[in-house]
Amino acid sequence: MTMAVVWLLEIPGLMATGGLLLVVIGLLIRIPIVIWGSTFILRWVTNYPGIVLLGVAVLAWTAAKMIVSEPVLEPWFATHEAVRYAVYGVVGLVVVGAGLHYQRRRPQGAAQAA
Repeated sequence: MTMAVVWLLEIPGLMATGGLLLVVIGLLIRIPIVIWGSTFILRWVTNYPGIVLLGVAVLAWTAAKMIVSEPVLEPWFATHEAVRYAVYGVVGLVVVGAGLHYQRRRPQGAAQAA
């Protein structure tokens, strides 16, 4: 997603300055990196499914941080530290628990077909 946004902003600027060669070189470098990188990550996720759980935990932590850092709620959380930590715990448990529940309910063949 980030690369797509960068390219949306970058290509018109390069084309306006006659940078067609730079666009072609950029594509020749970036496309193999994306393909090889996604293949590498897919192999790791297939061999070590715990990596997905780690990713879920990072997303849960990020969601909790967004909740407690919300400008409207931040002053309240500043005076209620215990609730702040409880939000991290509850969000983490709910998101990781939902991920584990989904993983257990999913048929084994569906993981290989996807």
